Amino acid sequence: MREPRIACGILAGPLVFDVTADERLHLWRKGGDGHWLHRTLADGVRAFDVRQAVDGTLSIALALTRADGDILGLAHGLDPALGAEGWRQLLRTMTGPRLPAGVLRLTFGVAQAGAPTMVVAETPSGDWYCNALAAGDSLHAIPAPMPGMRRLAVGACRLPGQWQRRGDDTLGFASLDRHGRNLAFDYPGAPKGIASVLPAAGVVPDVPDLFVAGESIVVYRGLNPLPMAVAAVADARLLWSAANRGGEFLAYGDASDATWLVARAPNGAWRAPGRLACGRAALAASDNGGLHAVTVEEGVLTVARFTPDGTPAGRAVLAAP
Repeated sequence: MREPRIACGILAGPLVFDVTADERLHLWRKGGDGHWLHRTLADGVRAFDVRQAVDGTLSIALALTRADGDILGLAHGLDPALGAEGWRQLLRTMTGPRLPAGVLRLTFGVAQAGAPTMVVAETPSGDWYCNALAAGDSLHAIPAPMPGMRRLAVGACRLPGQWQRRGDDTLGFASLDRHGRNLAFDYPGAPKGIASVLPAAGVVPDVPDLFVAGESIVVYRGLNPLPMAVAAVADARLLWSAANRGGEFLAYGDASDATWLVARAPNGAWRAPGRLACGRAALAASDNGGLHAVTVEEGVLTVARFTPDGTPAGRAVLAAP
């Protein structure tokens, strides 16, 4: 399944990245005349993810095919204004740790001040992780959950670890054993029927906020044991969150795979959810509060613009079969 990514540019607008079925990485961005420009950046890309830091710079993770096997390519601090040839040179010279066979998906963990940024590689035989910012860090296997437990997310909270559900209603975090220290705690008062969690950058160094979806959606701020209500929505699949001067935003998917937005102004209350797309969307938020969403529906790659409250404000088709 194609999973494009989108990031905010400095002046001209968003950057859209996509890997097509032929394992080619593509970039779309607006030119000086306002028209979208398309560039092919690399071949042999099995999976990828892109993250944007608070300062606007980009991090990229790629599963790259090499003659002697697949590797994990990582780069950080990239200028969104980097030209196509700069991207190509970067991707040609990437080196990194060896990846297990058959990588299905790469995912960055939340970018949180004072905490390691993790990259998770999903494979048919299990999941692996590494510290994206530690030069030379190899991949480490993530142990399978114990009986009666379900892994919901991997990330860092003081230490690298995983958020897990025990039964239907008990949610906890446990650090991964290889770090020589143990940290484990529960989140009391989680909604019943926990289905999804999403760590998000918060105000406490190295402790993320945590959105939790079950019979409703709530958020734990740092290690505050009292959850705060976000939306009276059941069985949501939490996808993305962002906070900036324009407000705070949370996107989730429903049972039909449509993407919905819940948003609030700075220091305001959460608004009622609004649907952004009929299918799954990748999102980016600009400092002025505007949102961009990129989707692939029936092979058509589309980017749409929204106001901070989710009102449509324009769309463009980037590629079609």
